[in-house]
Amino acid sequence: RWHNMRISVLSTGHHMDVRNIADNAVHIVMSNFNEKTLKDAGEEKHIAVGPGQTFGDITEFVRDETYGEWAIATGADSTVGPYGWATGGGHGYLSRLTGLGADHVVSMRVVLTNGRVVTASEHRHKELFRSLRGSGGSAYGITVSITFRLHPTPEKVTTFLGAFFPQSPEHSAAIMQGYHNFISQAPKEAGGYYLTLGAIPGNPVFIVSFCYGDDCDQHISKVSGLPGCVPGLLPGNCQQNNTDSYYNLVNALAPSAGGNQYTISASVSADKALQLIQTTTEWVVRPETIPITKFCTQSSVLGGKMKELDVDGEQT
Repeated sequence: RWHNMRISVLSTGHHMDVRNIADNAVHIVMSNFNEKTLKDAGEEKHIAVGPGQTFGDITEFVRDETYGEWAIATGADSTVGPYGWATGGGHGYLSRLTGLGADHVVSMRVVLTNGRVVTASEHRHKELFRSLRGSGGSAYGITVSITFRLHPTPEKVTTFLGAFFPQSPEHSAAIMQGYHNFISQAPKEAGGYYLTLGAIPGNPVFIVSFCYGDDCDQHISKVSGLPGCVPGLLPGNCQQNNTDSYYNLVNALAPSAGGNQYTISASVSADKALQLIQTTTEWVVRPETIPITKFCTQSSVLGGKMKELDVDGEQT
């Protein structure tokens, strides 16, 4: 402050456009803030984590320490970190079932711009807590620890991972429409992602869909039955799979999702899903320098718990 210098902060560095590094600034790297501490809170179970952790490490820790009985809601990619995810809203495999990432935050320990260290929660520093959850917390201070609420691990998971290579505008439109039909009518127990490298013939489109519980086949079949899926490209590709644990879903998708970054990552209401996919697919052109593991667009559709608001505003 005395020298009028900017500060930039990097947690895990999950950015394609390196927005976490500013020119001519003091750069703070949070990689050594790697706390992972489980806490009992009455009937609930919480975990305090440092912003230098990735969700891949945190998920594995929660699974091992709770014997698979509890799960943490995370981003869809294992390299995503908890801080940027939660302060930006946060969506992932459990979002439609349990809510956005910001909904799971119990408290945050923050170093404010005046040097004070405070713990913000629903009971202390409530205005700061509300500001941090979903608005991007770097404007208010540097968070050194985040406590999340855990959830009982879902059982009976049905998944479908499909890789498609549209060869014509008509084929591309059929894939988009099929995914829209699935996600726009899906209950809170079902969700998915539509990932693309842009509207260039031959570029792949990936559809990831999942559903928890017994009544899943009728929902997943709307995407598993789409024409043109290319088998063998990814493990379990083009197959509808049934498993008995959420952690099997995470393990199955980790090889295909690890390291993905996006130029556009958007969340929309179900009635706008098709419009979003069409618009972003037409706009994005994949540069040859972008590896195939880095997608240009990824879209999550709001629904289920992600659309439930607290009328009193205390937890929204």
